[in-house]
Amino acid sequence: MKLRWLLQSKKFALGCAYVSLGVLVAYGVAAGRPGPKPILPIGDPPLTLWTDKGDVKVKAQLSQTKVVQGSDGLIYLQVESEAPQGSSSEKQRRPTDFVVVLDRSGSMADAKKMDYAHRAIESLINQLTPNDRFGLVTFDDLIETPIELGSVTSHNKENILSRIRGITPRGSTNLGGGLIAGIDLIRSKARTHQVDRLILISDGIANVGITNPSDLGRLAARGTGGSFAISTIGVGLDFNETIMASIADYGNGNYHFLENLASLDKVLSQEFYGASQVYASDLELKLDLATGVEVLEASGYPMTREGSRSVIRPGHLYSGQKKTFFVTLKLPTDRVYSTALGEGVFSYQVGGKAFSVPLLKKELQVACVSPDREKEALGSIVPGVFKEAWTKNNYGRFLKENSAHVSKGDEGGALSSIRDYKAKLSSAYLAAPAPEMKKQIEELDKMEAQVTGAFNSPDKDTSLKRLGKTYQYEGIQSQRKSN
Repeated sequence: MKLRWLLQSKKFALGCAYVSLGVLVAYGVAAGRPGPKPILPIGDPPLTLWTDKGDVKVKAQLSQTKVVQGSDGLIYLQVESEAPQGSSSEKQRRPTDFVVVLDRSGSMADAKKMDYAHRAIESLINQLTPNDRFGLVTFDDLIETPIELGSVTSHNKENILSRIRGITPRGSTNLGGGLIAGIDLIRSKARTHQVDRLILISDGIANVGITNPSDLGRLAARGTGGSFAISTIGVGLDFNETIMASIADYGNGNYHFLENLASLDKVLSQEFYGASQVYASDLELKLDLATGVEVLEASGYPMTREGSRSVIRPGHLYSGQKKTFFVTLKLPTDRVYSTALGEGVFSYQVGGKAFSVPLLKKELQVACVSPDREKEALGSIVPGVFKEAWTKNNYGRFLKENSAHVSKGDEGGALSSIRDYKAKLSSAYLAAPAPEMKKQIEELDKMEAQVTGAFNSPDKDTSLKRLGKTYQYEGIQSQRKSN
């Protein structure tokens, strides 16, 4: 379907007039339970200005305050947090405990992946000071710790490097066992006034021990307890991207995808130096919303329930970093009403001191209006937030979902997903036009050709693996805007 036809067709525009509010986000679900009885009138679109506590700035804004009866009722809460850059004295690195958990299964022999890993870890060792400590855990069928967590000095450096070079590929992939051993190594030898970082490097699919992505994610969350971060690096094209991303999410770390391992040394160096630049830790958003309002998703970040509250944990905030994510909310739309949205509190720690910022004003109102008041609902849209929610968050979620179709070899599902998302994005464009949305609609036509090309490639298996992992990685990056 061409963009020109979409924008000029009167029939299409008329149809969209009744559903444009109903597709303000990508994927609708069944209507929730009836909301509370009408109370206060709706005010202007809500904005919480930058709030400065512990030198961290926090801002929240809704994409809109009104939805139409019978629509899917989806709106977004945009949450931004920013840490100060820090003075020159504050930029000095804190002592760091850095543990690498390395896959040494048989597949690491392919494409000289183990050779690249040796060189990258050796490069990292040469950047450590006597105040830093390094440890190495390896896993295949067996879990071993060839290098206990300890300082790297001129006296033991050559011995450490020799042990690294002696690690050769073999066996299967007990990823969960390696992760547990790495966590235990950090926690059992913890010291004060240092920062910890665990890096998991793997090129394969977990096939021994714990293999479920959710279980491995929860293992990472329990293991760190918020006191340190676990980052993951998926190398090559045969690892399970869902597992590696889940571990990084629940471990409050970063997820990396490297088909070409030539840059592995740079990634390790970035993780090492980044570890000591955490300004605010244990970021947490708690939402206690009105009856019937559902919290569906938060840019892919881990989300749990504590009684009536939804709890979202978006990791840590680094010096000078600005982090933005979106919470997708679903308002009930089976009746006309207005209601206070509820409470939202954003908390974090700076230098061991806890801070919290209220994000939603108590008087903040949302409403479901009758279809004849659709213009009023459209008028409540905040264009900038709405555009970002679509071109960043929703687009990223779509990429991750399409990654699953591609990885499973489901060409029909992948193409259908693209066309479905394009139709919904086109309706959103009609509701609140933005150049970025129009450009993205045009790019979706190219994506159809890209998917078709991968499925018809002479090297189909490799092409699909590359495309699936690329979609998933880019989807994660798109949903979580950070600079």
